[in-house]
Amino acid sequence: MPAFAVVRGRCCAAPPPLKLPPAIGNCKPLEQALDELGVAAAGPGDAEPAVVAVRKAIQCVIRSGGDVNYTYKGRPPEGAESAFRKTLARTPPSKR
Repeated sequence: MPAFAVVRGRCCAAPPPLKLPPAIGNCKPLEQALDELGVAAAGPGDAEPAVVAVRKAIQCVIRSGGDVNYTYKGRPPEGAESAFRKTLARTPPSKR
């Protein structure tokens, strides 16, 4: 989902907000964190704070049992972070 948010934020002018299952407990809504990541990845600044916010939102979803609303349950698979980082490292058109 984070890689999709980055690609979507970089390629689509003003994409509509994502719609995901509602957050459980005190979790930040995952769709909000992903939308913010897309904006950060497309902009000129550092996207790392948005990456951290998405990671925290995903961890909260898993801890709260909210992952039952998603196809993939539990922790992301090995290699997911490095694959995501490769997508994030690609220079978006706005930064070339």
